[in-house]
Amino acid sequence: MKLAFKPDEIDHHVLKLIVGLIALTLANLTALFSSGPIQSISASYYEGGWARDFFVGFLFAISSFLFAYNGVSSFEMLLSKIAAVAALGVALFPCSCGEHDEAIPYVHYISATVMFIVLACLCGVFFKRARSKGHREARWRCYLYAVCGITIVIVIPCWLSIISQVSQSVRRCRG
Repeated sequence: MKLAFKPDEIDHHVLKLIVGLIALTLANLTALFSSGPIQSISASYYEGGWARDFFVGFLFAISSFLFAYNGVSSFEMLLSKIAAVAALGVALFPCSCGEHDEAIPYVHYISATVMFIVLACLCGVFFKRARSKGHREARWRCYLYAVCGITIVIVIPCWLSIISQVSQSVRRCRG
């Protein structure tokens, strides 16, 4: 099945900016509106109120923007749609944070991992495109995409290690 490529319907710079702003503010807003300290952004789902609303709402917004983004190739369009579905998985299937059980085991973690891996890949694609342009604004974007992509790539293995350790601890406590 070949994907049909459509030209931009919404300016891609605006989409990237909004997704970036949401990503930068999500952790601070969920922490601010939580009733107490939370172990992760995903734990804000169980806080209820504004913390939960920001968490779920921002993930739906990110998903919507990723669904709207078609990129400049079929490959970019496919990556953005995969990340969009993964963002919905993160929002709709809460994690097993603290005392809470997952409705469907591992969907949240798998969705989050897929979303971040795809976002790192998109950072790489955007980095290459910006680097080829050569003007001052493109060099700034190139730097920004490199920092974001490298950060994601460094954080994912750490995050997966922590999840693995927590899962093993929970199994030992229940067993």
